[in-house]
Amino acid sequence: MPGLNADLRRRVAEECATDRMLIGALHPEARVECMPEGYRYPHDSAKADCVFIAMEPSLLGAKPYKGTAKAGNTPNFLSSRRDFVLHLFIRRHVLKGRYFITDLAKGAMITDLAAESCIGRWIRWYSLLIDELGTMVHSKTRLFALGDRAFGAIYYSNTQARLGLEARVKKLTHYANRFPQASKSGLQETEKEYEDFDLQGFAQEVLEDQGLDAETIRHVSATVKELNRADLLLLARWKEELASG
Repeated sequence: MPGLNADLRRRVAEECATDRMLIGALHPEARVECMPEGYRYPHDSAKADCVFIAMEPSLLGAKPYKGTAKAGNTPNFLSSRRDFVLHLFIRRHVLKGRYFITDLAKGAMITDLAAESCIGRWIRWYSLLIDELGTMVHSKTRLFALGDRAFGAIYYSNTQARLGLEARVKKLTHYANRFPQASKSGLQETEKEYEDFDLQGFAQEVLEDQGLDAETIRHVSATVKELNRADLLLLARWKEELASG
């Protein structure tokens, strides 16, 4: 199964250790977990037609699920309802092909700590991100940044040229946004499109795509509830952003 090569994994581990040292100097009880791998679809895909880049992993995704057959970690981008809303948007509205979701930095920590010295941390991680993406993209790969801060870091670092991509980096609203804004007509259209949609069943499909064990699939999908108004607003917003060119 494709993934980070040994050199990239070593470098990720080193940067995570630096995150722990710097955060720990100010917050001795702080927890920083290393989450090196992004999400690939299909899980054995070597290249991606679209790449989505967030800022850094959620500490939630690094927590072991006690009900699983193995007390290991759920893979990144598979631990919250909004993760699956993002997968839904990508598969329904962006492409039917291969995609990859990753983070600029790989050290998972609580949100308040992540906001501290984030610019300096992202500068440290950026060259590693470029090397990671260099193994995943081709000239026609489309690059999406999730949120303003990720977009600023990716766009103004001239990432498109560094990777030899034909298309410009596109910004999408971050998937953790609790109060997304969309047009009234866009929301109405999305509500109609996803009326009675089974998000939990969709989550099971996404988890199965990754070859996870049955108990992990049951445990994680059980935490995923139906789409709520904020989810529908976010889907509508993303569709509008995608259509804006």
